[in-house]
Amino acid sequence: GRLFADLGSGGGVSAAVDARIDHTSALRGGTPARALAAWGAAGGQLDLNEAGMTAGQTRVSLGTTGLRAAADGRLEGRVTITAARAPTLLATLARHGVLSPTEAAGGIAAALLLAKDRGDDVRLDLDLSGGDVRIAR
Repeated sequence: GRLFADLGSGGGVSAAVDARIDHTSALRGGTPARALAAWGAAGGQLDLNEAGMTAGQTRVSLGTTGLRAAADGRLEGRVTITAARAPTLLATLARHGVLSPTEAAGGIAAALLLAKDRGDDVRLDLDLSGGDVRIAR
């Protein structure tokens, strides 16, 4: 809808996913958490070689190796997020109600700090564990 049109400044939008998911047959259960827990118990793991979206000048990509699910169905592992024009992306997400203005402002401040001396791209490594998401050190 309009969100992608705004992100792409009226231009085209493209997306790509290159992933490997082991033990997909174990993704069964009455809820997403139960399905993920069963998948994790079967040794399931997700490798995202590339997952991203480009809309005009805005680019967002995700990558992970060995993402798995804990017994409670929560994902665990490290996820890398790279975003070009991160402040514009965050402001657009707030304008469309995906993020609150406070969340967007905090993200914009962090993006500006992280992007200092790195050009347009912001790279953030996140550790997922026990239901928490932390910036990796």
